[in-house]
Amino acid sequence: SDETVSCNSDTCPVWTDWSDWTECSATCGGGVQVRARECVLPKERISGCAGDKDQSRECNTNVCPVWTNWTNWTECSATCGGGSRFKVRECVLPDVRNVQQCPGPDKISEECNEDPCPSLTEWSDWSECSLTCGGGTRSKRRECVYPRNSVKNDCLERLEISESCNQQVCPAFTEWTDWTECTKTCGGGVRKKVRECVLPKSVGGCLGDSEYEEACNEQSCPVWTDWTEWTECTKSCDGGTQRRERKCVLPNEKSALFCPGPDNEERKCNLNRCPTWTSWTEWTPCTKTCNSGMKTKLRECIIPKYGNQSLCEGESLRNEVCNTEECPSWTEWTDWTPCTKTCGGGSRTKVRECVLPKSGTSETLCVGEKEATEECNLDTCPDWTDWTEWTPCTETCGGGNKKRTRECITQRNGDSRCEGEREEVATCNEENCPAFSSWSEWTPCSKSCGGGVRDRERECQVDGEPVCTCQCFGPIQEFESCSQDQCPEWSEWNRWSSCSVTCGEGTQTRVRACAGVGECPGEEREERECKERSCPTWSPWGDWSSCSASCGKGVRDRVRKCGSSARYLDS
Repeated sequence: SDETVSCNSDTCPVWTDWSDWTECSATCGGGVQVRARECVLPKERISGCAGDKDQSRECNTNVCPVWTNWTNWTECSATCGGGSRFKVRECVLPDVRNVQQCPGPDKISEECNEDPCPSLTEWSDWSECSLTCGGGTRSKRRECVYPRNSVKNDCLERLEISESCNQQVCPAFTEWTDWTECTKTCGGGVRKKVRECVLPKSVGGCLGDSEYEEACNEQSCPVWTDWTEWTECTKSCDGGTQRRERKCVLPNEKSALFCPGPDNEERKCNLNRCPTWTSWTEWTPCTKTCNSGMKTKLRECIIPKYGNQSLCEGESLRNEVCNTEECPSWTEWTDWTPCTKTCGGGSRTKVRECVLPKSGTSETLCVGEKEATEECNLDTCPDWTDWTEWTPCTETCGGGNKKRTRECITQRNGDSRCEGEREEVATCNEENCPAFSSWSEWTPCSKSCGGGVRDRERECQVDGEPVCTCQCFGPIQEFESCSQDQCPEWSEWNRWSSCSVTCGEGTQTRVRACAGVGECPGEEREERECKERSCPTWSPWGDWSSCSASCGKGVRDRVRKCGSSARYLDS
């Protein structure tokens, strides 16, 4: 029902691409550039292409540079033998980029002072470098030689030059390791620490020792005293026990060391069977007829074979006062007086009095001595040994203690003691100790995220004044990691979404995610236009049809078509 006819099938004329812009007609102050294109006509057409064949534009509109005036001539470079001098001028450029220089030279020179001059000798060889590594210097010299009969004149040149040498990094030791354990806990041992020489390529070894030893634990070791005598047996027969002891003599009351082995021993003793007593005898006659005499009764110890009579417990003799009527008699002896010496042999005395009854007439009726004397404290007197040497000070600074001791020489199991102290303590090394100052604040982190490093420092001081760090033990600088959080970073873009419409012009979107701490630069959402195909459209309405009735009420219609002009495009 439709019919189509072709029309206007002639090939259209087209323009070629524009040529490149020509060079600017001026380098500054404003020039012109042009470019051209050609119209390609089909043979069957005469009329040309629409548009201009040529185009032009302004270029290099910046202000041109200009020369300043020449300066005065410089001083001549030599006072004799021919020198040179020069004068210069500057090209003043406008405040814009890419401006070419002014035409012509900016410096002119001329010869001057051409009279003969003294001459320089050849340079000497280079001297030895002042350092073998880490950057030293070396130098060489030359002499200024004056010609015969010439007027004296300085050479006006350097007679000595120097340059850097041995720039390679010096080998260096690492930090000392911690001290090893001391080889002995007392009596003088050795401990050591080491360090390594870190060598750059083509460099010899480090200066200094890689290992250092020092004495340690020089305090005297604790030692046992001699064993004491065995104690009395706990039983006189039928088996008892005895003990003996010894003491650990420590070099220092605060020492954590102790002697190996037990400080006491025990053994069995008196394993023989015990003896038994017979019955008591009758009382003996009283020793006095008056004023309290004594009467006695006895019993015997029956001893088993190989026994000892002294093992019977109790007394074998028992006395009892008798005839207590008053007689002239002595009083009881007084207690012994104190010994005249504590050791080395002294004497002591005791006294009594004669008590007379009322009927008595004379003290001569008392038989015996009124005073008795005996020797006492016959043991040799104890005495001190010489003082030992002072021990090392417990502290190297800040106040410590040193001590020395002596021993009391006395008889074994003697009760006497030497007068005075066994140990003497004195203060030493009271000057203040070097100590570290407080740590400085942490430096800013080397990175804001993704793992950086920061550090802080301290210094060794005595009374607030800085001293050599070698006097303090520990690091003077600390490092720690910081800003460990992942840096913000965009993920890859997601795939583009479907077009927002199925035909005509719509939009597509895609998104990406920001990982890490903080904000990522840029947008997390991106949008673009899309068109999968043109939407179908209605054709124009057709003419109305004839009315279905020539009179009365009839009907007429018209039609249009959908989609006849729709085109599908690649997405």
